[in-house]
Amino acid sequence: MERPIWSQYGQLMFFTKLPQPLGTTALIVALLSSGLLAGLYYAYAVSVMPALGAFDDRTFIDVMNKINVVIVNPPFLLTFLGSVGFTALAGAFFLRPGARPVLIWIGIGLALNIASLVITSVVNVPLNDKLATAAGSTSTADLA
Repeated sequence: MERPIWSQYGQLMFFTKLPQPLGTTALIVALLSSGLLAGLYYAYAVSVMPALGAFDDRTFIDVMNKINVVIVNPPFLLTFLGSVGFTALAGAFFLRPGARPVLIWIGIGLALNIASLVITSVVNVPLNDKLATAAGSTSTADLA
């Protein structure tokens, strides 16, 4: 028997008619992309930033500006934006009766991925832009 497109609560249930391996695949890709980002954040926190902190301000700025240019590449952007997109897609696939426990965790993951995206866009990118303008400064006193 074919499931209806509309549930008893009136919610659109389009994705429930699609094969569930697609939902599982979206969930696995969301998990992997989120894990890759967590690893990147961890590596920065425990190795890159402490190592850069051991150098003078000029070296710190030069290296960070180079990192900020190099990191904007297709694999990073696919992972960074894909973590949000695939988590949302997985959530859409699991909008079906009996999937509520999974959907709750997907929702939490989506909220955290969105928070990471917003924090990066609103806080980190402007800081990186200020750091890029400091690169032209000739005096380390101007860097403070």
